[in-house]
Amino acid sequence: MGLDAIAITDHEEIEGAFAARRLVHERQLPLAVIPGTEVSSLDGHIGALFVMQTIPKNKTAAETVRLIHEAGGIAVAHHPYSPRWLNKVLGVQLGCGDLIKTVPFDAVECTNAVPGSGVKYNIAAIDAMRKDHISVGVTGGSDAHVAEFVGKGKTYYGGNEGILSLQSSLFYGFTKGAEGYWKTREKFYYYIRLVIAMVRNAVERKGSVN
Repeated sequence: MGLDAIAITDHEEIEGAFAARRLVHERQLPLAVIPGTEVSSLDGHIGALFVMQTIPKNKTAAETVRLIHEAGGIAVAHHPYSPRWLNKVLGVQLGCGDLIKTVPFDAVECTNAVPGSGVKYNIAAIDAMRKDHISVGVTGGSDAHVAEFVGKGKTYYGGNEGILSLQSSLFYGFTKGAEGYWKTREKFYYYIRLVIAMVRNAVERKGSVN
C-alpha cells in the first residue's frame, strides 16, 4: 500500500496499537505505528494521536481535547459531519460538527474513507474549514474495521524524520488528506458490513460502527 506509517485508534483502547508496534519491531517491517485511541466524547468521536494512555470518554469535546493535550497527544476531530440518521440509529453523536470552529483541535479529518454519497460529509468538513478559515492540519483516515480497507484514506506530510515529521506537520497544519479508489466489489462489501455492524451495535448499544 506504500504506507510509511499507520495510526491505530481503537475506541477507548490502546493495547492494539502497542501490539502492532511490537509486531512491526519483531518482523522488522518498514512501517511506523503511531499509538493512539479514538475517544467517544459527549460531542463526537475524537482521535488522540501520539499518546501512550487511554483518554476518559463521555467528556465534552473541549475537555477531551484538553486531556489529550495534557497526555502529550494531538487531537483530531474524526468525521466531524456525520449522517443524522446514523447518529439516531446508534444513539450517539459520531462527529463534533461545528465545534471544529471553536474547540482547539490540532487537526480535522476531512477525508473519512467511505464510498458513494458519504463523501458529501467530507465535503462539508472541507467547506467549513475554508469558510471559517480554520487553520489546522487536515487528515485522511481509512476508518478501516477490516484489513482490506486499510490505506483507503491517507494523510500526506513532508519531511524526512519519519513520524516526527508527521507529528510536526499536524501540529503546524502542513498535511493533506486523500482517499483511494473504490472497486465495485469493495463498495458492496463495505455496505454489507456496515448494515450488519449497525444492527449489531444498535442492539448492543456500543455507540460505534465496528
